[in-house]
Amino acid sequence: MIKIKYEKIMDRGDKLVKFIGFEGPTENEVPLEYLRFKPVAYMTRLQGNKEDSLYIRAAGVLQYLSVGDTIGTTYFKDIIKYLCAAEKRLDEINKRIEEDTKSWVGTHDVTISSDISIDI
Repeated sequence: MIKIKYEKIMDRGDKLVKFIGFEGPTENEVPLEYLRFKPVAYMTRLQGNKEDSLYIRAAGVLQYLSVGDTIGTTYFKDIIKYLCAAEKRLDEINKRIEEDTKSWVGTHDVTISSDISIDI
C-alpha cells in the first residue's frame, strides 16, 4: 500500500499539491510479475536524493515524484487513479501468489524408474 503525504498550497491563484512524504514498497519488495507490466508504482531512491521517490508507470505516464515536488490538482487526481489501478493489480498478483504457494510449497518425493513421467 502506498501512502502519500501532501500539503495544499496556492501559487499566484493556482491550487497546487506539494508532496511532503511517501511510504510504500520498494522495487525489491514487490513480485517480479508486477514489475513487468503497467500500471506499476513503488518507492525508489533517485541518485542524489536523500529520500525515496515514488515511481509510477501507467498508460502514457512515466513519473518520478519526490518530496518537495508540486503539481496541479487535476494531475494529482490522475496520479491517484493510476496508483489505485496499480494497487488493485498488485493485490490480484499477491492473492494469486498466495494461492500458488499453498499448493506448491512443501516436501515431495519422486521415485526414479526407467518409465518415470513427472508433471511439475
